[in-house]
Amino acid sequence: TAINAKTGTTGVTAKAYNSLQGTAGATGVTTAALTINGDTIAAAGNLSDLVSNINKQARGVTASIGSNGGLSLTNDDGGNIVVGGTTSGSGLTIGTFAGYVSLTSGTNTPITLSGTELAKAGFNASTGSSSS
Repeated sequence: TAINAKTGTTGVTAKAYNSLQGTAGATGVTTAALTINGDTIAAAGNLSDLVSNINKQARGVTASIGSNGGLSLTNDDGGNIVVGGTTSGSGLTIGTFAGYVSLTSGTNTPITLSGTELAKAGFNASTGSSSS
């Protein structure tokens, strides 16, 4: 990214990612009508099978069973995760879920973003956290 090209000067690195957590307690029993990023996912008889099917059939995401016991979808490029079709049994909600950019200071100093067009770049004003 453009930010990482300037890390030597700024001490700041950027990482894009996306993470979507389904509701806990979902059975994973689905019909072949669930879509992830436009790819149709085969019917599944349980949550483990659904995770396996998504990992084989959906582009741009990795599925797993999250810490809450629900379906978790992630990517490491910050791209949208698009859920469509019939979501019954998956614990997911239909929608387009935008990714994130994490900024980290290698010098442990606060990161300041300035300018008048930050919102157009998808940034929101935030104090953030000083913890690692």
